[in-house]
Amino acid sequence: MSTPPTPLPIGDGEIVMRRVQPDELTTDAEDGPIRPSSDAFKQDGTDGETSVYLRSETTAERLVARYPDTYMAEITVGEIRAQGLDVEREDITGDPGHCNIIGRKTRGRLRAMARASRWISGHAPLEA
Repeated sequence: MSTPPTPLPIGDGEIVMRRVQPDELTTDAEDGPIRPSSDAFKQDGTDGETSVYLRSETTAERLVARYPDTYMAEITVGEIRAQGLDVEREDITGDPGHCNIIGRKTRGRLRAMARASRWISGHAPLEA
């Protein structure tokens, strides 16, 4: 009986992608750029985890193909860890690169992640 391979650790420089719903957008000023709101990084389910995807293992195109009315933002694992949170892999068959942001997500931590995130070219609101 073989043991499954131990997943490689996720480095601070790794980039994770997060789907952003149209109702999860905000601006910091009246004429400021549109960015993800803190709600875009809140937990997905009852376990308190937030799904993200490693950019090195999947693509934004693949993710939005399943959810065409969403935008895509990215953030480094280091920026997430700077908020006292962590990113761990969750192997899901047919869902390469799936991970979860784990830890207590306070309003301030959610806001900081949202402000640190960047739109992925071709998957941002108001792009032609």
